[in-house]
Amino acid sequence: MDSLRALARFYRGDGPRVALALVLSALATAAGLAKPWPVAALVDGWAKDGEGRGMEVTRAAAALFGVYVAHALLGSLLSMVLVRTGLGGLQRVRLALHEWMLRLSLRRLLDSKPGDLLYRATWDAFAFQTLFHQGLFTLLTSAGALVAMTAVMWRVHPGMTGVALATVPPLLVVMRGFANGVGGRATAAQAADARLAERTQQALANLPVLQAFQGEAREAAAFAADTTTARQARSGQHQFEVGYLASV
Repeated sequence: MDSLRALARFYRGDGPRVALALVLSALATAAGLAKPWPVAALVDGWAKDGEGRGMEVTRAAAALFGVYVAHALLGSLLSMVLVRTGLGGLQRVRLALHEWMLRLSLRRLLDSKPGDLLYRATWDAFAFQTLFHQGLFTLLTSAGALVAMTAVMWRVHPGMTGVALATVPPLLVVMRGFANGVGGRATAAQAADARLAERTQQALANLPVLQAFQGEAREAAAFAADTTTARQARSGQHQFEVGYLASV
């Protein structure tokens, strides 16, 4: 909830674009739901005999093509609106982070690690765009599509709809079970990458001193150790994510 409140703060001025994205999302969902009907008409028309068979198949094929084109265009427009809106919010986040760093006290600055601040200001800021695009809107569109598909399926066959919905509780259990593990491993991987950024920043800042005292080999060994830690952290994260996808 705190993340959503922070998100709303930086995207408060994008109301019209968010409304447009919601409309495009609803239209794209409707186009996706319309796909089975031209297919059914195409199969029915192909199975018929008589003079009107060719025309009926042609109309069904044209309708199918039109639905797919409409769905693709609506999806592309939605992605474009979301990307532009997300990048605008990301810019505001970066400006706020930069202003915050400029107001840091000397004591706070000396207690902080410059490489860690640099990594978080440049890379971790992308989390706001990801939360807006993949988090908020994916949640809204997926929930809307699930409700609409369930309603359509229920009208066709309530029993099979119940069988399909029976997969939801196990999926929620899997997602809940893997949530803490994924989050912890992602945090560890980000911390390892931040140490790499810090090590690189320190090496560049102190390069004349390292060369003067012939410390290149020692610095290279320390950097190699940090890269190994970062690789292991990312590998553990990705392996856990693969296990999650396999479970789903």
